[in-house]
Amino acid sequence: MMKRIKTIILTLACILSLTACGGSDDELDMTVQLNSQIIANQCAMWIMQDVPEEQREIFRNYTDRQWETQTDYFASVGIYVSGDVFMAGLESWWGAIEEMGTVSEIDAAQIEVAANGDGTMVSVPITGSKHNAVMEFLIDENLDVNSITTNVSYSFGEKMGKAALNTVMGMGTVFIVLILISLIISCFSFIPKIQKSFAEKKNKAESDQKEAVDNTIAQIEEREEELADDLELVAVISAAIAASEGAASADGFVVRSVRRVRR
Repeated sequence: MMKRIKTIILTLACILSLTACGGSDDELDMTVQLNSQIIANQCAMWIMQDVPEEQREIFRNYTDRQWETQTDYFASVGIYVSGDVFMAGLESWWGAIEEMGTVSEIDAAQIEVAANGDGTMVSVPITGSKHNAVMEFLIDENLDVNSITTNVSYSFGEKMGKAALNTVMGMGTVFIVLILISLIISCFSFIPKIQKSFAEKKNKAESDQKEAVDNTIAQIEEREEELADDLELVAVISAAIAASEGAASADGFVVRSVRRVRR
């Protein structure tokens, strides 16, 4: 009940504020501005409610059906907004309220309405104990809320401090990248040395392999010479045995092995 009374009071304040600004040549424009201001004011009151962190997670996990039920309720009280737009407005407000501190009530007389290429822009100023902010609503000609954002107002010194910090961070990043590039370029001098080391290892391996092959071939040739000497010796012994036996040839003799006898 108290909330409805506040809404009625704020609505009357919106009407008085628009009347104080002077009449408009176009009655329809005045009606659109008034309706836009009322919608933005009511929507801001919903967004500015104190929502604990666990309740925020519930909003973030809303299903399409739950958002449809919620937006149907909003439409019943004259707020035409989709679930995605309202959730984006909540996230923007939750991010801003941490820097604003304690928030006071909305002063409807300070709400500003301005024409926008996509409709009407309604700016709702909000006072905080640390920083003030402006909640902006973009409302189209059909009085549908298309976007909701909350922008924190910083002092000139704070803006300059943030700009200086961004500049330092940007320059620091550039210097770090330049240092890394210099280190990479300095490492290029080691590449020929590494290539030379690999080439020397490769040549040594090829040389060792060639030497092993040559040794093997020499051993084979030496073994072949020994076998040739053994065959000659076998032939001589076979002939001597055949002569001692009185045989015409040594065809019937088989030499199993030849051993050197030491005396």
